[in-house]
Amino acid sequence: MRAKLAVAGLLLAIGGAGCDDGIDDPVVIKGRVALVGTWTGTAEITTAEDIGPQDGTVFPVLLDLDKDGRFELITSNYPASFTDPSRRVCFGFWEREGATLELFPVEACRALPFARYTIGRTFPDGLTLDASTATSPVHTPGSIRIRMRLDRT
Repeated sequence: MRAKLAVAGLLLAIGGAGCDDGIDDPVVIKGRVALVGTWTGTAEITTAEDIGPQDGTVFPVLLDLDKDGRFELITSNYPASFTDPSRRVCFGFWEREGATLELFPVEACRALPFARYTIGRTFPDGLTLDASTATSPVHTPGSIRIRMRLDRT
């Protein structure tokens, strides 16, 4: 059954490519479109070794990804700015490549300690974004991890 669904999805993506003149890679475009919209949930910032938020920080987030490649991240109970603890909004640009979502804020954003996140879970039900210094070439005991668990609103 899964194989049939995968083949059907691929055929729809290829078939839809004929409607978009000038697009070289319709599968990537279709994948990007799947992320467009408003997602709400929580972000957890912990050490990379923690499997849960026991020693970290958990806060609500709203992530809006628009079709033009812009994003806005709104936090609650966690400052987005290093200089203004009352500021709760980050914005910038986003790009998807395969299972990676890259968020490029216009200015430094405390709620986004990384630019590159691994995409987990399946669309349209939910989205998990995960990043950690544990995956970098130099792993230290003071590593950090951020995981966002989001649902489409």
